[in-house]
Amino acid sequence: MLEPKSCMKLLNKLNGMKVILLGLNLLFIGVLWGQFYPVPETDLNFRSLTGNMKKQLDLATVKPMSMSGLITVREFKIYLESVKKDSGVAFYQSQIPNTKRFSNELANELLSSEQYLDLPIPGISWKVARNYCRWLTKKAHEQGLDYTYDLPHMSELLAYEQIYTPNKSNDELLESWTLTAYDESVLEYAENSVADYTYDAREQDPPSMKRKWFYGRSFHANDQERKSYYGGRYEYQDSSSRYIGFRIVRKSGFDSKSLGKYLNMSTKDQKAHGIYSEFYANNKIKVLGEFYNGQRVGMWSVWDSTGNLLIRRHYTSNTEFEFIYPVSDHPYKQLYAKYPDFVMKRNVNNNYEYEFLSEREYVYSKRLYRQLNVENEKELFSQINLKQILQDLAKTDVKWYHYGKNCQFKELVTDDELKEMKRSMDAWDYSKMETKEDFFFSSDNLMGDARQIGLSFYKNKTDEKPSYSLYYPEIRQYLAKYKIKLPSVVDIQHLDDVFYFNQYRGQIVKETNIHDRDAEEKDDWKIELSKLKAEHNLWISYGR
Repeated sequence: MLEPKSCMKLLNKLNGMKVILLGLNLLFIGVLWGQFYPVPETDLNFRSLTGNMKKQLDLATVKPMSMSGLITVREFKIYLESVKKDSGVAFYQSQIPNTKRFSNELANELLSSEQYLDLPIPGISWKVARNYCRWLTKKAHEQGLDYTYDLPHMSELLAYEQIYTPNKSNDELLESWTLTAYDESVLEYAENSVADYTYDAREQDPPSMKRKWFYGRSFHANDQERKSYYGGRYEYQDSSSRYIGFRIVRKSGFDSKSLGKYLNMSTKDQKAHGIYSEFYANNKIKVLGEFYNGQRVGMWSVWDSTGNLLIRRHYTSNTEFEFIYPVSDHPYKQLYAKYPDFVMKRNVNNNYEYEFLSEREYVYSKRLYRQLNVENEKELFSQINLKQILQDLAKTDVKWYHYGKNCQFKELVTDDELKEMKRSMDAWDYSKMETKEDFFFSSDNLMGDARQIGLSFYKNKTDEKPSYSLYYPEIRQYLAKYKIKLPSVVDIQHLDDVFYFNQYRGQIVKETNIHDRDAEEKDDWKIELSKLKAEHNLWISYGR
């Protein structure tokens, strides 16, 4: 443990650290979303995975979850900043590595130097790693996210390793703590729970009850034969090592379900939520990713039918992602990074500006009509007063249109009709509305996106189609005045942001190609899934 004088010295250095983010809350959000790799429900055969054993263990099923990379120095420093802010000096001291293998000077150098920020954090004890997970779960719940975080069971690490090839630059630098407790009797007598046996030892328990498995390879020990965790690789939960780091699992409590012969996905409140997976006809994984309330999050990967990785992207929302693989090393890489073609920014009305797209960039498009109502968009309708919003808009100079056929903006509401419309607004049906949107895939940014063309509204509860429409681009500045907070996207501030980030799904009631005259009613989830699968096939066709 650091002495008080050394601790204060380290605190002062951390105080001087320059963090290029807007406050701790945004730091927390960055860690909460992180670079997580989704893992679908997986069956494990322990004998084939772990080598020779005294007896055959039954198959074990690993539930869907997402696995992080090794936690970095940068991420752990965010935790320390939070501990420093919310806890006493004594607890802060207890979270910093300090054993015979990790001196005060070593910890000081590791946590103070810029050059180690993106490397895995070594020397963290099992107990401190669990504290980190509890802290992260608490922060997630404070942000309204239904995630829980913990160290992985051995079975979860094995399931993760079955799918993902280790990242040579980072994944093999340190071995990983697991949640699994080491106990000889469990090894001898357990039928199928070896990899998930846990015991959180108390302070007064003897050392033999504080042993925890660690797993993987490191720069220190890269012997393939030692990969079998039945070889006796354990460390004590209150000790630390220069060669052991930790990764964490993230769970949301939603198991993926089959939505077709070769596709699994879970939903929440009619939105994609949880692990998403597509498969080839030979049962090899094609696409693996994760949604949170309809937003892509974490790592999205695509493989060919033989299991070779083709594409990997890291998403923070539907509108933002980073290419991870393949890495493009083109001659203009540094120059283009310095002058990006599009930067998300708000204008004077506090709206995010859309990127201009020319017609040549559209390589796939679909026009969709969605009904949003109090049942399928509970969170949205609980935060808006649609009646007040429309009455406010009626006082502005925005143009109103008769809905006509498929919200075509052909028939303008006349001045006399507008007066009558305003008189009747008290009796309108404000429990639902319809959006008209274009979904497209751009060849320039290789991303799918949806943009709203119109919002339409119903006069009577019994009406099968809306009566009046507003042209969406014309009302964006007004919608920015109505505050909204949704946990899925930290940057949502108001109603226009909800549509900008496509943070809704509702129910698709009609679809058409953009140049078709007539809209056709079909099964809405089939339409939604066909759009996703088409986008993934376009990723493959462009090789990114």
